[in-house]
Amino acid sequence: THVRKTGEIGYFKIKSEGAVAAGIRRIEALTGPAAGALIASQGEGLAMEIKEIVDKLEVSNATLKKLGQRAEEPPENPAYQTALDKALAAKDFASADAALHQGIRYRDGLKSVAVTAGKAVRKSSAGAAAGLASAWFDEVLAGSKETTYVGLLPGDQAELLAEALTVVKARQFPGAVALGVVVDDTLHFGAYVAPSLRDRYKAGDIVKAALAAAGGKGGGSPEMARGAGLAEKSDAALQAARELLG
Repeated sequence: THVRKTGEIGYFKIKSEGAVAAGIRRIEALTGPAAGALIASQGEGLAMEIKEIVDKLEVSNATLKKLGQRAEEPPENPAYQTALDKALAAKDFASADAALHQGIRYRDGLKSVAVTAGKAVRKSSAGAAAGLASAWFDEVLAGSKETTYVGLLPGDQAELLAEALTVVKARQFPGAVALGVVVDDTLHFGAYVAPSLRDRYKAGDIVKAALAAAGGKGGGSPEMARGAGLAEKSDAALQAARELLG
């Protein structure tokens, strides 16, 4: 394409660029209404991405509040969308592109806060789960004379299962346990077998049998194993574990 002067091109929006050979790069760009359409399309994708990040941050903050922790504050929304829509309507593509990049910077800041909130949730959940697991052991297994136990843990955090199995091992429970915790539609299931009983029971076999009955799968070592299945089949999983440990 040839023009007499660059002013005839109008607004110039780079679509992509990349290497095609050593020392040579290919740039694809759009001008005029096509450039405006590209900016509008990118704006729609950006809006969807921002909504997903906002939703994720809201869930994380709700969990943090539930755990007694401080919620993470999102950056201030610069109202880029209003400026973008207004500029596109006026066919002012330079201003539209500037508003788009303002939105991209907002998205990046929002994403950083969401990542921080997610890390805080995992850290707080692990701490809360450890406390719950320890309290559960003291109440249920610490004074028990039984050598086997099968049951659901009193909580709704996936981390609780790992913490409970860790406590059972650390507190040297002299038996075999099969534990589950239901989180939404998922049954998280695990087992631990003390050294003195591993000639009779294998944690991996217990988990495989239990989760086969719950439409899931799992496995591990003779000492400890974990997996996941369907929450609606929790009773079937527990019954399968009881039959193995009976």
